[in-house]
Amino acid sequence: MPLLRWSAAALLLALLGLAGCGRSDTDPSAAAPPAAPAEDTAPGTPSADALDTTWQGVLPCADCDGIQTRLRLLADAEGRRYELQETYLADDGSEVFEAQGTWTEETATLDGQPTVVYRLDIGGASRWFALQPDGALEMLDARESPMADGLAHRLQRM
Repeated sequence: MPLLRWSAAALLLALLGLAGCGRSDTDPSAAAPPAAPAEDTAPGTPSADALDTTWQGVLPCADCDGIQTRLRLLADAEGRRYELQETYLADDGSEVFEAQGTWTEETATLDGQPTVVYRLDIGGASRWFALQPDGALEMLDARESPMADGLAHRLQRM
């Protein structure tokens, strides 16, 4: 019987520890998005709001072991552009796809909160990523809504 009590106590402590890992909406500095450049910056003039940020992670895949994803957003005097590298992980080898293009910053209401969303223009289609309070990006579905398993669709800021 004492072993059962110790197991229950250990489980309770583990759950309390995980509860502290949740999002915190009380820390405004954690929610601050990366700065985007001013639209009226003259070409060739470095902006004080230049952006060069990278996120990466492994996203779920229906017919492979996962998609190793690396997204880099750049904003400078040349404009806003992204570099996306996706490596499909499979037992018979990996396949790499790379895309480049432009991105825009938008504001969407997710879970009742205004949220910074980055939209990538990829060959006539768009992909959306919501900036999380911890600096991570969470991929959104085609309707610009959070995925049911959002944590599995997250890229961590590097």
